[in-house]
Amino acid sequence: MKISFESFKNIKDIKTSNLVIFFSEEKVKEFAKGIETSNCKNGECPIKQSIKEFDFKGKYLEISLVGSKLGNFNKLILIGLGKEKDLDKTKAEAIGFKAFKYLNSNKLKEANFLFNIMLEKNGDIKFDTDLELYSGMIFGFSMAQYNFNKYFTGEKLKAKENKIEEITFITNDIKQLKTAYNENEIIKENVFFCRDLINEPANIIYPASCAETCKEMEKFGVEVEILKEKDLKKLGMGSMLAVGQGSDQESHLVVLKWYGNPKSKEAPLAFIGKGVTFDSGGLSLKPSNAMDTMKCDMSGSAVVAGLIRLLAMRKAKVNAIGILSLVENVPSGKSMKVGDIVKSMSGQTIEIMNTDAEGRMILADAIYYAVSKFNPQIVIDLATLTGAICVALGDKYAGLFTNNDDLSNELINAGSKVGEELWRMPLSEIGGFYDRQIDSDFADVRNTGRTKDAGAITAAQFLQRFTNNHSKWAHLDIAATAYLEQEGFLTQKYGSGYGVRLLNQLIKDNYEK
Repeated sequence: MKISFESFKNIKDIKTSNLVIFFSEEKVKEFAKGIETSNCKNGECPIKQSIKEFDFKGKYLEISLVGSKLGNFNKLILIGLGKEKDLDKTKAEAIGFKAFKYLNSNKLKEANFLFNIMLEKNGDIKFDTDLELYSGMIFGFSMAQYNFNKYFTGEKLKAKENKIEEITFITNDIKQLKTAYNENEIIKENVFFCRDLINEPANIIYPASCAETCKEMEKFGVEVEILKEKDLKKLGMGSMLAVGQGSDQESHLVVLKWYGNPKSKEAPLAFIGKGVTFDSGGLSLKPSNAMDTMKCDMSGSAVVAGLIRLLAMRKAKVNAIGILSLVENVPSGKSMKVGDIVKSMSGQTIEIMNTDAEGRMILADAIYYAVSKFNPQIVIDLATLTGAICVALGDKYAGLFTNNDDLSNELINAGSKVGEELWRMPLSEIGGFYDRQIDSDFADVRNTGRTKDAGAITAAQFLQRFTNNHSKWAHLDIAATAYLEQEGFLTQKYGSGYGVRLLNQLIKDNYEK
């Protein structure tokens, strides 16, 4: 799609097949009072008459299409912004997302956009635009372009392709709007990179191929270290290795290092992602209707990869470590069994009560590796960890578990800014009420709670035991938000990329120098 930015003084100078105008409720009322006279012909004033004829009020996400010949454009599309006092960046993004969907579904190949303008009587455009809101709308429009259609062919592929070919955004500040657009395009590219990793089938993305995909980040200045099973054995990662031992696919730990502020004396930030490239449940086999989406069980690692790639591409002045713990959990004669006891890198022993509680086991070693090797400022892990968090929160919020109130506030504020919401969940100190649910009769810890209750919490308690008492750790359970069964906020169905923008915003707000 060709994107351009133009500045026009008068609406008569705009020549386009389709003119899209985003109006707040306040602007619609002003037009209804009769300001528009400039584009009138023979007493007909197209914008004003269209507002009246279609009873357009400018309500949030309201859309009206006028199909007759109007001035220098064939179609006029009116899109509502709602009340100006209620409009924020995330709402503007949702409006842009819907605008793309509307134009694309109506097969409109070209359009010019005007955002919340007024017209003087002579037709001059009066720009009364908050550029942050305008750029937010454009970002939402860009995000709606995502397609994962690489495995379609012929007419099916053609039907899936986007129909829009050219869009012009009209503004009185081309430089600033274009700068914001370019910055957002880097974010978009890496959210799409994350989504592609999640949506790829397990015969394409498995531990070794995912590691090789990460290796390509070296061209952006990321240091990439790939640890294979012989390396993991030397490190004593018995917990992670146990999960992957039933598979023919070798387990990998990928360490991504971005040193964007090499002169800093502060410790780096650490981000750890669960990367089960396919999760059958192991010998605790999942039912078939719960297995078809399990290529997405590496979403946490995909988010970490997308984040580090984003930091490198935008040359963020921060030092960050990304760790992807990559395994395949499938049954075989070599698979770990219920009742097995394995030794983790931390030295703690783990009794396996359910082979489908595998994500916490690979994260146990990855988290301990991160804190013991890098002594990071903060430690954040992301995982599609439990079905229990889906029951608790649905797909509106991801679950946040943390031992640090400041980090909690930073994460929640960052998520609110980008529309990737978090809800803080309970967490006991080690030895506390919830933590005692994972005490084992035969080992230091068991990998599930003693009952089905509080499943998301006891999973988080398990992870906390491997943080080496780090004072600023957070666990994000993204099981419900990482892979969607229906279209969501700024995303189509399936892989959402939830977390890339959230963590990027966290870094920009709190840790970037």
